[in-house]
Amino acid sequence: MREQAKIKGKITKAVATKKKTIPEIAKEIEMDVHTTSYYVLTLTHYKILEPSEKSEEGYWKYKLAKGGR
Repeated sequence: MREQAKIKGKITKAVATKKKTIPEIAKEIEMDVHTTSYYVLTLTHYKILEPSEKSEEGYWKYKLAKGGR
């Protein structure tokens, strides 16, 4: 459980000031894209993150959800 909390903290910190795609988040927190995708989508499901807009490459950019934890 602690590892999940650390990863959640890294991801929410990564998108706290700027909307980012999953590959951008993965690079910043030094985690593979597949695992980062799993955590980002889980955080989206629980309304901690939300998709904001699509990048030029077609990836969704994520941000902290309003009222999210």
